[in-house]
Amino acid sequence: MPTSKLVAIFAIITMLWRTDIYAQNEKASEEVSFSFELYRSPQLVLPYRQAVISQKDSPTKMVIYLHGGTSKGNDNTKQMAEPGIDSIAQYISKNNLSAVFIIPQCPADESWGGRLTEVIKNLIEDRKDAFNDIKDVYILGGSMGGTGTWTMLSKYPGLFSAGMPVAGNPSKCDVSNVAQTPLFTVMGTEDRIMGIEAVTDFTIQLEGMRAKYVFEIEDGWTHEDTCIKSYTSDRLEWVFSNTKQPDDSGITSVDVEQRLVIETKYWTLSGVLVENPSYGFYIMQQEYSDSSVKTKKIYIK
Repeated sequence: MPTSKLVAIFAIITMLWRTDIYAQNEKASEEVSFSFELYRSPQLVLPYRQAVISQKDSPTKMVIYLHGGTSKGNDNTKQMAEPGIDSIAQYISKNNLSAVFIIPQCPADESWGGRLTEVIKNLIEDRKDAFNDIKDVYILGGSMGGTGTWTMLSKYPGLFSAGMPVAGNPSKCDVSNVAQTPLFTVMGTEDRIMGIEAVTDFTIQLEGMRAKYVFEIEDGWTHEDTCIKSYTSDRLEWVFSNTKQPDDSGITSVDVEQRLVIETKYWTLSGVLVENPSYGFYIMQQEYSDSSVKTKKIYIK
């Protein structure tokens, strides 16, 4: 066959392949459609967007996403520009989680704290009444939304099946309350807005309370990187794997480690063993009395 015909055939195949990929991406983006909603509370009127991502008659999960400070307002649109929303929505859709996904918009003169915590709590209860089969509620957010997520976990222990505060500050939270909910938190080493120290100090307290949590530090990530890139499939899988247990307490059961640390070792990030670590990042490995070993990246100030 002449070379010119082979090139033409290849071009047609390539065009068809690209068209198919484009169609798949269009279909994926169209799978999740958010309606415009308003929640009217005694305190204020809160705009929010809602998507029902379910193959069943009624969703069994509720997912709340709290946006960052730059998305404040009352247009009920600006908050939807945050990339984390699409990552979460597509994960829910592709994994058939059967969920209602809610993204409220914080008023310009407020933050995700103070009276807004009660408003969000009431919005959750309102949506639970509307969707009778909700069993698990999850809360996620970055930056101001990350701090707001920490705050909600602190103020309402037992309300959520799991939380994912990203690039947020938990320093004003009640650690004993937060410890009742499984959580996954992510921070970046180049974040100049939300410092890692506050999260490190808080997770040390969580460790003392034997809470179920994961704290990951991404080397080189800025504040913006952390807010955008944190919602990976593996992390979201961990978050949504936590569900309410079928008991009457309404409290999420948390795995408690019934074991003692018998040895702790530290390495630099380049793999050098250190006996007395000082300021900086290290890999900490702990051996427990049941012969298990736990390794994680930590920050020592």
